Amino acid sequence: MRSLNDYIPALIQLLVLVYILIRLYQTNVWTGRAVSVIFFSFAIVSWLLSDLYWVAYDLLHPLTRMPFAANEIAEWAIFISLGVTLAELTGPVVAPIRAEVIGIVLFMTVNVALWIAWSGEWVQDIMTGIALAYCLIHLTRHMRQTGVLSRTCRIALGLVCLLIIAANAATFCVPEKYTGMLELTAYILMILTELYFTVRSVIALTGKGDRQVFVSLSFAAHAWCPISMYMSSGVFYNIEMYFFTFSALLMFTAIRREATA
Repeated sequence: MRSLNDYIPALIQLLVLVYILIRLYQTNVWTGRAVSVIFFSFAIVSWLLSDLYWVAYDLLHPLTRMPFAANEIAEWAIFISLGVTLAELTGPVVAPIRAEVIGIVLFMTVNVALWIAWSGEWVQDIMTGIALAYCLIHLTRHMRQTGVLSRTCRIALGLVCLLIIAANAATFCVPEKYTGMLELTAYILMILTELYFTVRSVIALTGKGDRQVFVSLSFAAHAWCPISMYMSSGVFYNIEMYFFTFSALLMFTAIRREATA
C-alpha cells in the first residue's frame, strides 16, 4: 500500500496544472484566443487528465501495473499538442536540421527498444516514441531558429544522449553488481542536463532577452523530463516529476509572454 508521501509529487503537479489552466483561460481572453495558447491549453488539459487517471487508478489498484489505458492516449496528446504549439511559433525559414532529425529518430528508436525491454508493452511504447519524436523535431526546428544552442552544445548534448543510452543498454549484459553504477551514471547525466536547461530557462525568464529564446529553453527543459522519467525509478523518478512540474510553469510563462507581447 502506498503512503500519502508517494502521491505528493503528483498532487503538487495537479494543483500547478489547474492553476496554469485558469491562467491560460485569462490569457485566451486577453489575447483574442491566440492559436499557440489554444494548442498549449490542449496540452495542459491532456496532462491534467493523464494525472487524474493515474491517481484514480493507483488508489483503486495500488502497486498494480497500469494496462494500456486512457492516460497513454493523453500523454500522446500532450506531446503532439506541444509540438503543434512550437510549430505555430516557429517562422517559415529555418536552417536545415536533417542531421538532427536523423539523430532524434535514432535516439527515440533506441529509447522505445529499452522501454519495450523493460515493460514488454509494444504498442503503447511505439506510439509514445512517435509522439515524443514529433515534439522533439519541432522543438529542434524552433531551437535552430532562435540559435539557443551553439554547435558545441549540440555536440555535447548528442554525446550525453549516447552515454545515457549506452549506460542503460549495458545493464542488460553486465553482471548485476555493475548495474547500479551504470544506472546511477545515467541518472546523474539526465539530472545535470535537466538542470542545464532549467537554469538557462530561469535566466531567460529574469532577463530581457528574446522571448522566443525563453520559449525554446523552457520547452527543452520540459522535453527532457519524459525522456528522463521513462528511464528512472524511485527517488530519481520523483526528482524528475518536480522538474516536470516546474517546467510546466516555465512553458506557461513563456507562452503567455509571447502571446501578450
